Amino acid sequence: MLVFAPASGCIIRRFGGTAAFMAGALVMLGGYVGRAFFYDSIAWVIIGSTVVGLGTTIAYTAVPTVIMGAVPITETASANGLNILVRAIGQSTSSAVVAGVFASLTMRLGDISFPTFDAFRIIFWLAAAASAASMLAAAFIPGARGVRSPPPTAGGADEHVVPPVRVLASGHRTVIPPL
Repeated sequence: MLVFAPASGCIIRRFGGTAAFMAGALVMLGGYVGRAFFYDSIAWVIIGSTVVGLGTTIAYTAVPTVIMGAVPITETASANGLNILVRAIGQSTSSAVVAGVFASLTMRLGDISFPTFDAFRIIFWLAAAASAASMLAAAFIPGARGVRSPPPTAGGADEHVVPPVRVLASGHRTVIPPL
């Protein structure tokens, strides 16, 4: 995630936060579906995990941009705080679901029980469904269309481009670009 975060920032600047979030969810969807079908070598496990990680990076880095574009500037802190709370609830709920599926589909090897591959396959399909649901939900976020970078001027210099601003209050402006 650390290595790919700058590339994710470029995607957000070029296409906007919502498009970047949806692209990240699509990459995750592909990674999880791939994990359900390609599992017979360690190379496939590494490739699938890497694809999911790249999608997660794109999606997670786009979320604050989408949030800031969807709420008034005076509400960005509370909206981002709510994002952290919802993310924590989602992570703990998904951990419980994974534990339940793994506990219910096991095989014994000696005295030890292990989850079967069917348990993993169910988790991969559930994660793919969650990625698809995230893409669908992002399409309905109001005001989160994002800003694309302004096109370069004919001479290639940007010195005459005025950055867009968000209105903080009547008559007041901030240099934070709208998202």
